[in-house]
Amino acid sequence: AISLFLALLSALILGKFVIKGEESPFVIELPEYSLPSWKVAVVHSWERSKEFLRKAGTVILLGSVAIWYLSTYPEPIGSGLSYAEKLGKVFEPFTMFMGLDWKAAVSLIFGIIAKENVIATYGIVYGIGESEEALISLMQSAMSDLQAFVLALVTTLYIPCIATIGAIRAEGGNKWALVASAYNLLLASVVGVLVYNIGLLLGL
Repeated sequence: AISLFLALLSALILGKFVIKGEESPFVIELPEYSLPSWKVAVVHSWERSKEFLRKAGTVILLGSVAIWYLSTYPEPIGSGLSYAEKLGKVFEPFTMFMGLDWKAAVSLIFGIIAKENVIATYGIVYGIGESEEALISLMQSAMSDLQAFVLALVTTLYIPCIATIGAIRAEGGNKWALVASAYNLLLASVVGVLVYNIGLLLGL
C-alpha cells in the first residue's frame, strides 16, 4: 500500500514538474491491421531483443562484476575485510538516521543485484550463512520491529535492481537510468528517515 501510494505521488510530481509539456489531443488514423508473417515477426523480435540485451546487458555485466569484486577482495565477505564491508561502514553515518547499521548498508549494496539478496547478505555478514531458521532468529535478535520494517521499506523503494536499471537505459538512455536510480535512492532515504524517527517518537 505504501509503495503504491508513493508511486502515484511520484507520478503526479514528476508529471507536473519534471516531464512537462502541453497536453494535446492524440488523434491518429489507424490502418487496417493484419497478421504479420512468421518470418517478419521472428526477425523483428530477434533484432529488438538483441539490441535490448546489448544495452541492458552492459549495465548488468558491469554491475555484477563490481559487486563480485567488492565482495571478494581483499578477503571474502563475512571476514570483515572485504571492500564491501568497508564501504558499508562508509555509508553507516547516513544509514544510522534510519536506524540501520553498516551490516544493513552492505546488504542494501548487494540488493542492487537482486532485492532478495538483502536478507541473505545480512546472514553472510554475520557469518551464519543462508539458513532460513538462523536468518529469522538473527533478524529478531539484531533488529527491533521498527528497524526491520524500515529495512523492508527501504529495500522496496531504493535503487532498482541492475536488470531494471539496464532496461531503463535500453529504453530511455543513460540520463533516465541515472535519474530513476537517484530519485529512488533519495525517496527511500527520506521515507526511511521519516518512518524511523516518527516510530521512535511514538515509542515503537
